[in-house]
Amino acid sequence: MKIKLRELAIGFLVGAVAALAWLDPAHAAPTHIQSTVSIGDPTTPTQQATVDAAGNLHVSGSVAAGTTGGCASSFHISGGSAASNNATNVKNAAGTLCGLTLVSTSGTLAYFRMYNSSSSPTCSSATGAGPSWPIPASATGAGVSPNLGPYGLNFSTGISFCITGGGTDTDNTNAPTGIYVTLIYN
Repeated sequence: MKIKLRELAIGFLVGAVAALAWLDPAHAAPTHIQSTVSIGDPTTPTQQATVDAAGNLHVSGSVAAGTTGGCASSFHISGGSAASNNATNVKNAAGTLCGLTLVSTSGTLAYFRMYNSSSSPTCSSATGAGPSWPIPASATGAGVSPNLGPYGLNFSTGISFCITGGGTDTDNTNAPTGIYVTLIYN
């Protein structure tokens, strides 16, 4: 949200300078306009965007993660998956999945399916089922780390998953052993 507001403020500033240039009777860029927009908390802005007389845009300050929010929690299946559907609840409240890495040391294809659920999901049910990713088969280790977008995936109820042997939303077959999972979430 902060980045979008920053882009909006900078866009507004550039647009305002362009409008002033157009209003100039000679339709030339003004040589003496300088505008500044503060970005962040009005009492202690963290950034400023300035357009100088030559029309150059300057942004000062830095963008840093806040002390709250963000994605700091992680979950690992460190010993690899069991020969089951591996129904697992990671977080029993709303959250965001920011990162996901799935690695297989099995010669059998497996599927990782997310659920919007505050408890361990029923893998044979499509209720709460979200995105699913195939995990490549490779006895020497193959994996996938899906792009979850710049803001991650939002789960309004909870973050849960199943690892199964089939790719449908209601598959409940046992996954092979040797699937390693790392989730980064908040």
